Amino acid sequence: MSVQVEAQTDAAGGDLAAAPPKKFRAPVATMILLAILIAIFCIETLPAERVNENQNLLTILGGLNRRFVLENGQWYRMVTATFLHGNFFHILMNGIVLFFAGMLVENRLGKAWFLAVYTVSGLTGSCFSLALNAPNTNSVGASGAIMGLLAGAFVLTFRDPKGDARLKARIALLRLLIPAFFPRSAQHIDIAAHLGGAIGGGATAAIILWVWERGTIAPPYPRLAKAIPLLALPFLPIGLRSGFAVHEIFVGLAAENSQRFDDADRALTRAIELDSTLEDGFSERAIVRFALKRYRESAADFRVIEDRKPNWAYAPLILHIARAHARETDREELAENAKAVDLTVWPGPALALFLGRTEPDMVVHTAARAEQQTHEHQSCEAPFYIGEWHLLRGETDQGRSLIDMALKSCPADFIEHKLAKAELGQ
Repeated sequence: MSVQVEAQTDAAGGDLAAAPPKKFRAPVATMILLAILIAIFCIETLPAERVNENQNLLTILGGLNRRFVLENGQWYRMVTATFLHGNFFHILMNGIVLFFAGMLVENRLGKAWFLAVYTVSGLTGSCFSLALNAPNTNSVGASGAIMGLLAGAFVLTFRDPKGDARLKARIALLRLLIPAFFPRSAQHIDIAAHLGGAIGGGATAAIILWVWERGTIAPPYPRLAKAIPLLALPFLPIGLRSGFAVHEIFVGLAAENSQRFDDADRALTRAIELDSTLEDGFSERAIVRFALKRYRESAADFRVIEDRKPNWAYAPLILHIARAHARETDREELAENAKAVDLTVWPGPALALFLGRTEPDMVVHTAARAEQQTHEHQSCEAPFYIGEWHLLRGETDQGRSLIDMALKSCPADFIEHKLAKAELGQ
């Protein structure tokens, strides 16, 4: 159906009464763009085997997330997110629709205005995604930009002569557009990005029609069209730099898992030098330096995490443990940090234990109660913190026994598991 509609739309092209029909040409820009998306997807899959299932690789690589964009100022994600895809089916479906939508718009407007419509649509899709989705939503994909191409193609049919060809083209485009706003299952589909992209693409196409004089084959202002995609290009090197940083993090994780801690430290340091906004670089390096018994440096990295995540109750707790191993006195600071934490809710009781305000039994009880509510393994965390409390009191055997219990019971991606492994030298 799409191929047929393309031929009809092109045959009807422009205002036939006022201008000669345009010859159909291969959509070079569309195919180059599609090749770039496929190449980036292939790169995404390279480190997959080294990524823990709870680590959001796509968010690290440049996916759209409100916290990273608004709180950390990583505005480049509004562009880089449109080049990433979640899985093979995602890139396959987007690629098919992009090819046919690109043929329609590129053959109608030319390469420059096609890319301009695509760019504007991608950005408006990202804006709507940030504005309408939940704060913790992670979004990737070119579908917002593609919806903009479809909406733009629909608007451009108003330049066609009235008749069956125009009607059939509109019906075919609506068959692609409408399901994107009312999918059978909204799970894992960013409807906000679809809506924003369609509005951006449709509005851009409407402006083009408004300034496009009858009797001319190509839209005016080609320099403006070329400038619009160029405005987005500076964001891509930032995303690329972040991508290299992510690669170094994976190298560091692999070295850490092999207990090559010096190699891991060097790789994670390179990652931080490339992109200091990635919290994973600091948190993983802190763990590696803890394993190397470089506690002051480990505490410095944990301090960065605490500064960036002031509402994360675990941050002052883990920072205190690292500083205590470094024989730094921070009791007053710990008490001050504890004022922002509810000491009756997990992990508050663990923090209260180090402050001398509760006993180990209460820590165990609160962790078990929290696990009943959240099912997130809080019970495995309690032995680690109680074990560290015993170690810092000089009760080595009891402390190591509890930390070993945490090592065996906590999931491998938990920071308590990693610190327990480092503490025990395993």
